[in-house]
Amino acid sequence: MTLAFDIEIESERLFWNSSITDWVNTALKDVLKDLLATYAPSEIRVLSPFGSQRSLLGKLFEGEARANDEVWLKSHARHSTTAGEIRWRSIPKFKGLESEVVVITDIGIEAAEFFAERGQPLTDLLYVGISRSRHRCVVISTSPLNHLLS
Repeated sequence: MTLAFDIEIESERLFWNSSITDWVNTALKDVLKDLLATYAPSEIRVLSPFGSQRSLLGKLFEGEARANDEVWLKSHARHSTTAGEIRWRSIPKFKGLESEVVVITDIGIEAAEFFAERGQPLTDLLYVGISRSRHRCVVISTSPLNHLLS
């Protein structure tokens, strides 16, 4: 068995007129669209270090979709208000479970600081998230991982 591991999102891809949230929404949508060409929606899990209150997808479901990327994500991610098939959870709640493909989002300075304040290194959380994948893992990070993990 081979596990493919992708690191997505480099800071050079940021555009002057887009917010970091818009940029991550676009990156997540693009990653999921690519994965859906190979995998069934039920084989893909989106994991975040945060629960529904702080995660990208959790916040997305709290408000109205403003952009095409948000509309696409809301229609494809499973939530009590949608018929989407791609499930998402927090990494701690997914511990002990597996999925063919895992997409880890919400990785950045905010996550590193949040878990450092609680005495939990981000490396431990990433290990749990990455090890939930059977075949492929994509990490979407707003900061270079080597800076976050050092």
